[in-house]
Amino acid sequence: MLLAPPTLRSRSMVAGSSSRSGRSRRYGFTLIEVLVVVAIIALLIAILMPSLSAARASARNTQCLTNLHQFNLAFENYAASWKGVVPRGAGPGRPHWTMLVARMLGDKTNYTNPNQLRVDKRPIYHCPERERYQPKPFADYVINALHPDRYAMSGWKELEWGRQSDYKRPSEVVLIIDAERMDRMEDQDVLSAYSNYYTLNWDDPSVYNNPNNLGLDTIDVWLGAHLPEVNTINPNSPAAKRRRAALNMHLDRFSNAGFMDGHAGGLQAAPKRPDLSPQMQATEAYGLWLRRFGVKYVDRLPNGNQGVKYMSPIDSIP
Repeated sequence: MLLAPPTLRSRSMVAGSSSRSGRSRRYGFTLIEVLVVVAIIALLIAILMPSLSAARASARNTQCLTNLHQFNLAFENYAASWKGVVPRGAGPGRPHWTMLVARMLGDKTNYTNPNQLRVDKRPIYHCPERERYQPKPFADYVINALHPDRYAMSGWKELEWGRQSDYKRPSEVVLIIDAERMDRMEDQDVLSAYSNYYTLNWDDPSVYNNPNNLGLDTIDVWLGAHLPEVNTINPNSPAAKRRRAALNMHLDRFSNAGFMDGHAGGLQAAPKRPDLSPQMQATEAYGLWLRRFGVKYVDRLPNGNQGVKYMSPIDSIP
């Protein structure tokens, strides 16, 4: 048996070894290649994350609008049975809108007060955007209980009942709206109601009949100061600390509302008016929300004097 010359055999072995080592190098990655891949992945995440966040916020907005549509159906069904009347605000012993919705959706429990209703257990009362900012669930919507004729009443008074026919343009008048986020809430009555809802025994008549025990039925919008924007530029004024209806709840651009005619949609903050002084901008913004909530004589009173938007948003009458 002839053997290859040593020189050829050694070359063949070297070539084979070189070929195998070449193949092993082709399956590896250099440090620079790894860093490039990591940078590309990081860039894609940075591009996609805002889109994903916006998509989730849009989904929460859609669910909120669905809740408002359900509320509107409940109100319309009630109005059909009671000659067009719909409950608005409610004092002790009066039916509250939360109880009405529960009844229209099949709950036959005879609640003696709205605080017995477990709104914390019922998703329809929860705005998925608002509930992100509070430790425990609560009613995330507030009803429009503003009396339309504040001028004739000589002050703000909570309206317990109303009809669609009370308004010339019901499609433009808010019936129910997102409540202000709890992390922005400064109204002490609402904060007390939230705490009391979980800590007091609302099955005890002495608890509910005590006017000092604020509850679910005390968070309605019935003062001008409860609106998203008021006619003051002083953030420390009492009027500036009573907001109950949300400003820019969804996507930091608008709040959702159900309207008197049964539809639901978003409402943006009043547009900026650089041609006006800061105080007049606040007054005009307040006037816009007064009109959205169906208040009459916003700009001018019947006697020719300045309208409701120039009046105190916190003066109430018994």
